[in-house]
Amino acid sequence: MIKELFIFLFLSCVSIYSQTMDTTVDLIADKYFSGGIGLEYVDHSKGVVDTLYPFGKSNLNYKWKLAQWFSKFNLEGAQPTYYGDSVTFANKGKRITFINNNGGSQVDMEIFGSNEFLSARKTGEAWPHLLLEQNFRRPININKIKSMKFNLNTKLLYCENKMDAATYNPKLQTAHFHVTFIIQNLNKSSRDYEDYLWFQLQIYDYRYKDIPQYEAKDKGKKDATGKFIYSLASNRLYKGNMQSKKWINVSSNLLPFFIDAIKDSQAKGYLKGSSFNDMDITNIIIGWEVSGTFDCGISFKNLGLTANIKN
Repeated sequence: MIKELFIFLFLSCVSIYSQTMDTTVDLIADKYFSGGIGLEYVDHSKGVVDTLYPFGKSNLNYKWKLAQWFSKFNLEGAQPTYYGDSVTFANKGKRITFINNNGGSQVDMEIFGSNEFLSARKTGEAWPHLLLEQNFRRPININKIKSMKFNLNTKLLYCENKMDAATYNPKLQTAHFHVTFIIQNLNKSSRDYEDYLWFQLQIYDYRYKDIPQYEAKDKGKKDATGKFIYSLASNRLYKGNMQSKKWINVSSNLLPFFIDAIKDSQAKGYLKGSSFNDMDITNIIIGWEVSGTFDCGISFKNLGLTANIKN
C-alpha cells in the first residue's frame, strides 16, 4: 500500500511538472549565414535577384535576405573580397562585411550617402536602406510567450554628416540604425487578418545621444505602409550612448514592450479588430535607413532572440 502510494505521488509530481514546464525557443536561424543571403533588388517589388555566400555554400537554403531598397547602386553580381576571417561585398553606395567570430558572425554595415545623394534629400524623396531580414519559420503568438529575451552587442564605427549647416534639416534628414519586428494578426477569422504594426528598437540615430520614444504612422515616401510604428526609447534598452563608439550591450525582455505597442496602436485607432490572441511575432529586420547625405557604419554581433513559451 505504501509503495503504491509512493508511485502515485511520484507520477502526480511528474505530471504537474510536465504541465508547468516551459519551452525555450531560439527564433534566429542560421546566425553564421551558412545558407547564404538572398539579395533583394533595389526596387523592392522585384524580390530576390542574387544570393551572397559569406562563408561558402555548405547549405543552399537561405534564411536571411538583404534589402538594398532605393539605392542607386545594386550589389547584384558583386564579387566578395576576402581578408583574414572576413569577407566583404561592396559598391559605391554600400559595404557589408561578415567576420567569423568564434562560430558566430560579426557584421559591419555601411552606407555611403555622399554617393547616394546628388543633393540634400527633399520631402517625399526615398532614401537608401541596407537591411538584413529574416521571416521566422514558426511565428509565435503573443499570448503564448512568457518572456522574450533579446540580445545584441553593437558599436558605431562612424557617422559623418556631409551636408552644410544651411542645408541640413534634422526633421527630414538623418541616419538611423534599428532592429525592427513585425507584429501581425495571423488569425484568418479576424477582420484584421494580416494587418500589422512595426515594433522598433532604435539603436542609433545621428540626431540624438538618447533616442526618444516615437509612435506614429509610417509615412514620408510614396511606398510608406501607413502602419503604426512603435519605437522604443534607447534608455529603456541600454546604458550609455552609441556616439562613444564603444561596444554597447542591448539586452532586454521585449514582451512587456510588445504588449505596450499593441495597446498603444489600438488606442490610436490601429488594429481595432485584433486581440492579443490574434497577434504573432513574424520577422526581424536589422540595419540602416539613411534619409540624408551621411556616410555611416556600424558593427554588431551576438544577435539573439529567445522566447520562453508557455505549455
